[in-house]
Formats: sequence, structure tokens, C-alpha cells
Amino acid sequence: MGVFVNGLIGNDYVTATSTSATFDTKNVGNGKTVTVTGITLGGADAGDYSLNNTTITTTANITVKDLTVTGLTAGKVYDGTPDATLGGNPTLVGIISPDVVTLTELLPRASVIRTRLTTKLLQSLLGTR
Repeated sequence: MGVFVNGLIGNDYVTATSTSATFDTKNVGNGKTVTVTGITLGGADAGDYSLNNTTITTTANITVKDLTVTGLTAGKVYDGTPDATLGGNPTLVGIISPDVVTLTELLPRASVIRTRLTTKLLQSLLGTR
């Protein structure tokens, strides 16, 4: 992990690295506290400097993780409406263990967009006019 070095004199070459950075919580949010530890100096001129601290805190954001629903099917027998029946065995992909996330409700029907093109396509496939 890179750490910015402040207060160098002239063209001195000093780098800083850290061994760990940890959020104070695992939960999504903005402005979360991050503790950076194990900061050390390196580089050709590192011996000319010392650290006031080897641990710092800063803030950062934890953003949401996208999940994907798989295994969902839709279909119907033609009935003159745009509604579709949902089925299958829907599952969520991308859950991070040990978090528990479940699908609590799926609507039994979904609306199918019906256009003149899909009507003509259905008529052609079904052999009706």
C-alpha cells in the first residue's frame, strides 16, 4: 500500500509503505474510518528521516456489491394479455460469505412488452393471422 511522504528536503528520495489498512466496519456507507498500520520508510534517503507515527487514520467509502438473479424463467400460453408467468428456481449470485441474503418475494407475473412486431412474429410462428 502506498503512503504519501510529506516534509522532504530538496530532491531527497523517500518512500513509505504500509502493511495493512482496515475499515472500522464491514457495512456500506460513506466516510467510514480506515486505520492504516505498519508504515515504514524506504528509499535512498530514508535514513535521514524518522516517522512521527506508524499508524494513521483516514476515511473512505464502502460501496454496494451488485448481485445477480439467475434461474428465473418466464413464459405463458397465449391468452391475449401481455402478462407472463414467472417460474424456475431463482437464486442470487455474488453473495459474500458469511452474509445471508435471500429473495423474499417474486411477483407471479411479469409484463411482456407487446408491440406490432411481436404480435406479427407470434402470428407468423403460430400460423395465425
